[in-house]
Amino acid sequence: MSTNNQNDLKQTIQNLKGDTHLVSEYLMEEVLARQPAEIQEALLYASILDRFSPQLLDLLIAQGEDKITQELRGEEVIQYLINANLFIIPLDVQHTWFRFHHLFQDVLQKKLTGSIQKDKIKQLHSQVSEWFEKQGFISEAIHHATKAQKFDLVKKIVEQNWISALNKDHWFMVTQWLPLLPDEMVDNSVSLSLLKAQIYYQNNMIVKIPPILDHITKLDQNPTDLENGLIDSLESILSFISGQ
Repeated sequence: MSTNNQNDLKQTIQNLKGDTHLVSEYLMEEVLARQPAEIQEALLYASILDRFSPQLLDLLIAQGEDKITQELRGEEVIQYLINANLFIIPLDVQHTWFRFHHLFQDVLQKKLTGSIQKDKIKQLHSQVSEWFEKQGFISEAIHHATKAQKFDLVKKIVEQNWISALNKDHWFMVTQWLPLLPDEMVDNSVSLSLLKAQIYYQNNMIVKIPPILDHITKLDQNPTDLENGLIDSLESILSFISGQ
């Protein structure tokens, strides 16, 4: 860094004196600006991720506008970040998964939203969602489908996975999925209506279940054998509780 640049940097930090968050953010922006253009673009795309692996970075890097960016490999980018000590944190001993320092991720995301069209960002989220779903990381698939505003995709993923998730006692996780969908979409689905009923049962809100079961009978859908089994189970529980 030249003497003039160093003086400018010192002056800027002095002006930000007393606000360590702003100082850190400014320094991170300075560090980012000094990286090659292809690395900057790869980092911006990766900022939509709360964690990333080399394979997941490969997917995002392939969407780059810069030809040089497209030629990069996820493993190569991660090694560059490690060697440059660029705010990257390993999440496991095998160094399979990484994340950015949270403040650095914030800096990257601000730059991303200011330099790339919203439709492009939604497209990135959509592709990441599909990748996570194929790998079996369902909550992350749902999260990115929501960010892409692809609610039909969110609906499909939840419908296909909530029963197996509940069978593994992942109640807290599943209860976070349903509010991501519009009420009308939930009410027009036998599967999601049953999920709502199951959540009411788990929370001991039994009185809310009969209207849902009644609503399901009015939907122009044929429940699957598994769904019919869940309906029968809930109706048996209600009958037992009411003493019938």
